[in-house]
Amino acid sequence: MLDQLTSYQISEWEAFNFIDPIGDERSDLQMAILATTIFNLAVDIHAKKGTKHREITDYLPKWGGDEDEEVKQGVDEMKSVLLSFAKTHNTRLKKSRPRSKPIAVKIVEEKPKKDG
Repeated sequence: MLDQLTSYQISEWEAFNFIDPIGDERSDLQMAILATTIFNLAVDIHAKKGTKHREITDYLPKWGGDEDEEVKQGVDEMKSVLLSFAKTHNTRLKKSRPRSKPIAVKIVEEKPKKDG
């Protein structure tokens, strides 16, 4: 294909790709826009007031970036998230299940039979 294109045409394609990228970079941007929109709608509908919206850049992959920027979650933060999840989950379970009376169980031991 390069045999058939002039240098001017190749320059035009490069300029077009700079303005409107074709391929993976474009797909990454489209998915980041979609993820941001869905997250921010969920925040508006379900989250507490004051919860921050995300930016498109939060969902764009960082290819070859600084690995030092990686944020590690601490033990206290993990514990807080899990406890919050358990509290919410248990509250929902209590609301959805009707309470029933406890069942009384009597344990009876059988005496071994004697042979003979």
